Amino acid sequence: MPGLHGAVEPPELVAVVGQEIELRWRVVNAGPETAAGVTLSGEVDSAFEVLDITASPGDAGGAAASFAAQLGELPSGTEAEVRVRLRALTAGVGELRSRLESANLAGPEIRVPFEVLEAAPALAVEMTETGPVLTWPMRTSGFALEVTWDLSPPIRWERVVDLPGLAGDRFQYRLTTRDPRTFYRLAR
Repeated sequence: MPGLHGAVEPPELVAVVGQEIELRWRVVNAGPETAAGVTLSGEVDSAFEVLDITASPGDAGGAAASFAAQLGELPSGTEAEVRVRLRALTAGVGELRSRLESANLAGPEIRVPFEVLEAAPALAVEMTETGPVLTWPMRTSGFALEVTWDLSPPIRWERVVDLPGLAGDRFQYRLTTRDPRTFYRLAR
């Protein structure tokens, strides 16, 4: 099909707060004429910040919440690539939108649905007089302690049914097993 086309990899985005992600746009001029003044621009949802942007060929720039790449002229049958590196800042769902434009050829709006998840809080092990205790921050909504005895696939995690105690601003769970093949995690 003639005209200016664009696609992005990955087409859907799932990230964890704090994670850096790279999106790659491939821009193709399927002709029949040279595309003049080709630009790819986008607004970034507040769940992300722009860290870096590169274009080949062309020039690119960005701010915390937007980016733009000036790709110049693309003769019929040629392509360009734009890479945008982002950092996930907050949990949420939404859509990243970008627009491919040219002075003489119409281009599409390119959308990337995303979901940013909260990072699982870290478990800590404290040694007490009565034995080891797992602790984790109290502000961890939606996470539950799980246990398994075998890390060979397929791993079957089971929710720990005993309620954890509370010490200050941390949950604590006293380890009662002496089996060294017992593994714990926090999961939703």
